[in-house]
Amino acid sequence: MKCELCGDKSATAMVEIEGSMLRACSKCSSFGNIKYKIQTLIEEKAEEKNITIKLPPARKEILQILVKGYGRIIKGAREKANLTQEELGKKINEKATIIHKIETGHIDPGIDLARKLEKFFKITLIEQYQEASSSEKRYPKKSSRLEIWQG
Repeated sequence: MKCELCGDKSATAMVEIEGSMLRACSKCSSFGNIKYKIQTLIEEKAEEKNITIKLPPARKEILQILVKGYGRIIKGAREKANLTQEELGKKINEKATIIHKIETGHIDPGIDLARKLEKFFKITLIEQYQEASSSEKRYPKKSSRLEIWQG
């Protein structure tokens, strides 16, 4: 495993540095908080013993994605509320041109603006997806090394 900071080939720990998890060598691990120690095994020894390794629960990443057709949804909600683009812009403190570009699909609203529109119109524009993971992993026979995370 390579150190993601200096490129050294002996990464020994997973380190949290400014909110990011990185593989780091013993020198670079002093730049952050060590979360896990990494220990590698040779594939042949793991295959001989038919190892199944239980991993600590993985951090699940939550993705926030705009729904399809968000421009039509916003335009429909605005028209239902009998507001012009200029009036809506004034009410949510945005320019009318931004509202127009979002409704026509020329730009995507950022998460903050989408949340603002969701709250104002009581509609859903952002869907959240969470990646599922297993705490038990069986390693394939063709890999060159295994990693065991110790926490």
